Amino acid sequence: PDLVEEMQKILSDAVFADSRSVFMQVRDLQGAVVASTLGDASLSDASDDFVMQGRAEIVAGLIVSDSHNRLLHVAAGPVILDGNLLGVVVVAEDTAPLVDLVSDYTGLGETGETILGRRSSNGAVFLTPLRFDSDSALSRTADAISASPMLPAVAGQESLLSDGVDYRGEQVFAATRYVAAADWGVVVKIDAAEVYAPLDDYLLGAGLALLVVGVAAALGSWLVARPIAESVRNVSEASAAIAAGDWSRRVPAGRNDELGDLAINFNIMTRKLLDLTSSLEQKNQEVAERNSQLELLNKKLGQSNEELERFASVAAHDLQEPLRKILAFGDRLATNASDRLDDRDQMYIERMRDAAARMRVLIDDLLQVSRVTSRGQPYEPVDLAEVLSKVADDLENQINESGAILEVGDLPTVMADPSQMHRLFQNLISNAIKFRKPDQSPVIRVSETQNAVPSHQNGEATITVQDNGIGFDQEYGERIFRIFERLNARSDYEGTGIGLAVCRKIVSRHHGAISAQGTPGHGAIFTVSLPRNAATNSGEAT
Repeated sequence: PDLVEEMQKILSDAVFADSRSVFMQVRDLQGAVVASTLGDASLSDASDDFVMQGRAEIVAGLIVSDSHNRLLHVAAGPVILDGNLLGVVVVAEDTAPLVDLVSDYTGLGETGETILGRRSSNGAVFLTPLRFDSDSALSRTADAISASPMLPAVAGQESLLSDGVDYRGEQVFAATRYVAAADWGVVVKIDAAEVYAPLDDYLLGAGLALLVVGVAAALGSWLVARPIAESVRNVSEASAAIAAGDWSRRVPAGRNDELGDLAINFNIMTRKLLDLTSSLEQKNQEVAERNSQLELLNKKLGQSNEELERFASVAAHDLQEPLRKILAFGDRLATNASDRLDDRDQMYIERMRDAAARMRVLIDDLLQVSRVTSRGQPYEPVDLAEVLSKVADDLENQINESGAILEVGDLPTVMADPSQMHRLFQNLISNAIKFRKPDQSPVIRVSETQNAVPSHQNGEATITVQDNGIGFDQEYGERIFRIFERLNARSDYEGTGIGLAVCRKIVSRHHGAISAQGTPGHGAIFTVSLPRNAATNSGEAT
């Protein structure tokens, strides 16, 4: 209370010492008044918002007091002590001297006046009472589509106007100036009718003589201007004809002066434009033909890919039956004739059975590759975190046997084929478990990578699958995605070399991308980029 009382006394003394001050006050950072000399005066809510801008910088402007409807000049600025922002100090001054100054019409005749204004959202607002509208301060505006001289004034232009229209709709002469320190526009104007009145009286008496002289001058001007106008009309008509597509149109060039040179240069320009247009049309035709050829090639390529996929699917399916018979006959021989076969014959049978089993795995993998497109499901929102949870359940035995640690971070939801997302991440996780170091438990981390441009803005989600396994040489970073490609011997690591090829085909179907980075002995990182929503993942397979 003592501090507030002391502040109140300081403010009262300051107001008393400055005859122009109406009130002073101090507010805290929330806008509550701590000390004030305001008495029964008050500011509007909009004025309070303006005053609180003083927390960041010194601001000043004209405001109408709510309680007495007075026009006040209000300034606000921050209160800082030892580098800490404590509040806002507000000072309001009476604008009566300013109003008296602009309301002095001495030397401005019957219609002249000085007007102050500032920019507003729809043009400009008048700051002081107008000569013909005493209640206009901070209430009357000049809209942006009018010819009011106040608009160039508040826009920072200093000019003399002879075609302005004031707030009454009267034609006026006006001088404008911009006051940068206050961000105000100043206009001094007078009605054009009042300015022209003496001239009208004079011209009325001299009108007849001027009329005779004017007719003679007009006749002489017409005789001189006629050929000039004709040349200009020829150029204008030729321009209109060329704009309408008549490139054969030319301008007659019969004069030996600047207008004749203009006609010659115009015709030269027209010929060059015609040559350029013909060249552009030819190039456009060539581009259209090339685009047509590319569309045809793309169509043929798509048909070829579809045929290859159908062939792979049919071939793999047709191989299943003879393969089952080979396995069945091999099992019967091993079971029923083992006592009649020597060791070498039994070895042959066992090798045949192993080869047939590997063939069955290869055929199953081929079918997986072909079915990525042929049996793809429509896209729907897929929570990748839920997908990883189901993958972990499916690979539970492999995870427990290898002692693997699977760490899954926050993952997004994407528009995708749910079953193919499951296949994609199951292949990547099982790959990381398979190619682990023999003396170290695998640690596999799955997380979303935050791009420089947030994924919700660029429509793409980027997921990484990182392991601490045996890694690979980076020169094989693309090769490992080829079908049947293996970097290690079959005796060291089982598999057919199709898993990563399936991953790439799935990602490609979803209009995404997959890449791999590896270092021998230091693990590998697989990066998968997928469209996040349906708008960026159109054109799904059926």
